[in-house]
Amino acid sequence: VRQTALSDDDAVVRRIALKILSSPAFPKQHFLDAINDIARHLDHAHEPDAQTRAQVARMLAKYKTAAQPAVPALNDAVKNDPQYNVRSASLQAIYNIARDAKEALPAPTYVLANDPDPRLRRVAARRLGSYGPASAPAVPTLIAALKDLGIPARDADDPLRGTDEPVCIAAADALSKIGRPAVPKLIEALQSEDRQVRLLSIRALGDIGPAAADA
Repeated sequence: VRQTALSDDDAVVRRIALKILSSPAFPKQHFLDAINDIARHLDHAHEPDAQTRAQVARMLAKYKTAAQPAVPALNDAVKNDPQYNVRSASLQAIYNIARDAKEALPAPTYVLANDPDPRLRRVAARRLGSYGPASAPAVPTLIAALKDLGIPARDADDPLRGTDEPVCIAAADALSKIGRPAVPKLIEALQSEDRQVRLLSIRALGDIGPAAADA
């Protein structure tokens, strides 16, 4: 029944099947046993309905590390899905599910460097900052993002509305939270020809404080 409903031609039927699988009325293990079938619905070539793909990502996020087998499919959705809401939900799911920073970092690092939507790039920068020094591998990407003047649109349904903070400010804040591991690259960035990069590098170094004494 599970496989039949998840393969139904009607997107509404597929969404209802997914909702039932994740219902508190059913044992958690039922959902986890079906996780490979469920994760297939993150692939836009397999699942044409974007609402269903986003629903899958949000459902997986609720199971935290127990949903770890779905991380590769979520990473693919972050990189390749044409719809912002699916990429956003998938990025959030990885943040919830990843067992450690090493597993979590590839998705926000990719998004910050490549995603066309400044809303998601800004979220990615914040995610990187939340891991502190463990985000050291992402420092070059964050330095590059100091040039990013993208300002998220303030749509009525945008949960991030109410702030005009551009991506570059979020990147500078993330670098300050990474702290000492970011200092060498920030010192190099002080030589940038881009005035904004120099200013934000100084700001980040100042926020890092004594750990940036080499600067």
